[in-house]
Amino acid sequence: MTEAKTKELTDENTKISLEEEALHFKVESLVSIKAYLEAKLKFTEEGRRHVEHMAFEAQLLKMMAKNARRRVEEKLNVYEQMAFTKHKQLAEVMAELAKFKEQLASLEAPTCADPKEGGGVV
Repeated sequence: MTEAKTKELTDENTKISLEEEALHFKVESLVSIKAYLEAKLKFTEEGRRHVEHMAFEAQLLKMMAKNARRRVEEKLNVYEQMAFTKHKQLAEVMAELAKFKEQLASLEAPTCADPKEGGGVV
């Protein structure tokens, strides 16, 4: 082979080597990009699942709060009814007490037979 042919083949070999190296670098870059995108997708999916879980928990807490509020309102109604009943009973007892005081006062009023109170035989 001639020297020109050898140089041409060497140049062709070098060119092929450089192209092969460039392709290898591109493949490595694409593999890295693919790994990055897969990791980002996984992170995004985990984030989406986390957000869905948080939304579910928020809905659950909202329902629990609604139920707790309903129970508190029911207890409040019961206590209000009890207070009304107790107030009514207290009013009845106070009225009865007032009657007893009137009766007691009428029993303690001076009689004509009591000489100390100015009654009795003159």
